[in-house]
Amino acid sequence: MNKRLYRTAFICTTLFMSLQASSAPGIDFSGGAGMLHLSASGTVKDYTQVAGFVPVNWPVGQEGFLVVDQDTMPYLWASVETAAPLIPNVRVDYWRYHDSARASNTLEIGSTGQAMSIENSELTAYYSPINNWLKLDVGMQLRAFKARVSVDDLAPSLRVVDASADAILPALYAQASFEMPASGFRFGVSFSGMGIGDDTFSDGQARLSWRGDWLGVELGYRQLDMKLNEGPYRFDLQLDGPFAGFTATF
Repeated sequence: MNKRLYRTAFICTTLFMSLQASSAPGIDFSGGAGMLHLSASGTVKDYTQVAGFVPVNWPVGQEGFLVVDQDTMPYLWASVETAAPLIPNVRVDYWRYHDSARASNTLEIGSTGQAMSIENSELTAYYSPINNWLKLDVGMQLRAFKARVSVDDLAPSLRVVDASADAILPALYAQASFEMPASGFRFGVSFSGMGIGDDTFSDGQARLSWRGDWLGVELGYRQLDMKLNEGPYRFDLQLDGPFAGFTATF
């Protein structure tokens, strides 16, 4: 799947859910948008460049071969929750990390056009067996990742790096939150994770939110660990950082 398809699917799903929520009784539509500030670390292994049967390692991070800075990016989410006991609630999320990398001077490499990007799309179906001042959600999730690292103009002894990996992974999902009495504030934590074969991920979040009659705000922190494998490339990356945004419920 390419970036355009992800975005088209997200927009269509959001519009469909909003129409359903506005036309059917007992259904709440919620959405949110904000900014996510992530820093990346880890390694990308390249098995096409093997020295003594050991793959070439491209460390990622402030101290790595690919020096990536923290990146601030928009995020979007939308959900539909229903009072019907047998129909699951549905939520979609989307964000994309993109940062220009710099080659480490310690390797005497003068490079131009370095970049790393990670695209994240989520579709979650869940039930809320407890839904009052204490809220518990449990369900399943499909998580689509698209990761890429590209570095041009390496030293003559090394070829250009253009590593990419795509994966759609099933996962378990759980979220627990509680409302602070007579304040409108709610604190919650969520976790999703699992994988298939060598492709795995875990994603944890903690957030504090406030909601008025229909408009609200949220802020929190998330940490994502992911391992993706495609062809000769192995991505082992960690992304973490704070986020803040606005929410609306109809």
